[in-house]
Amino acid sequence: MSQESVDAARAQYERWNAGDMEAWIAGFDPNAEYVSSVMAGLDGTGAYFGHAGLRTFVAQYREAWEHFQLEPGEFIAADDRVVVVMQALGRGRESGIVVEHEFAHVWTFRNGLAVRHESYQSRDEALEAAGLRE
Repeated sequence: MSQESVDAARAQYERWNAGDMEAWIAGFDPNAEYVSSVMAGLDGTGAYFGHAGLRTFVAQYREAWEHFQLEPGEFIAADDRVVVVMQALGRGRESGIVVEHEFAHVWTFRNGLAVRHESYQSRDEALEAAGLRE
């Protein structure tokens, strides 16, 4: 299951970076939970549920960011979970400020679909959340 989960996570980043948001949403289970630390800073929760919630997330992201690219560098598999360490490159829509930041995601997959996604400010936080302390 580990390689399948890594492949599924990799495909999600390819869809996101290509701007194919409907395909990105289709990569999630209809009852998935998506937790974004970036959006939590904007709306206080950052939690989205199901495909409708993911569409809300995408709309809010597009409103906040003129451009936002994710460049995954490291995939760490653990059963049905994958920790992905990446660089984010973005430009704020209103401010025009360019942001470049390393952070990490933890994905949980079942039957090839993401059932949970969480973002963390550091690799160490994500590894701990996934039960993979180093």
